[in-house]
Amino acid sequence: MLYDIMVSLLRGFETFRLNKGNSKNTIGIYLRAIRSIYNSAISEDQFVPLKNVFQHYKNSKGQENQEKGIVKR
Repeated sequence: MLYDIMVSLLRGFETFRLNKGNSKNTIGIYLRAIRSIYNSAISEDQFVPLKNVFQHYKNSKGQENQEKGIVKR
């Protein structure tokens, strides 16, 4: 199932959600959840990707998706 996630699938998902009326922020939240599951499977050695699609996927603004989190100082 994780091998089915490709850049074209992510773009299609983004287009589908935009056509449903979702904002780009909402779509970003969905994609962060998908990326989290994807990365967890990799880190737990449950999945070995041929390439990490999230390193190649850019959102519709043309910016690379970056993980968000709290920065500890």
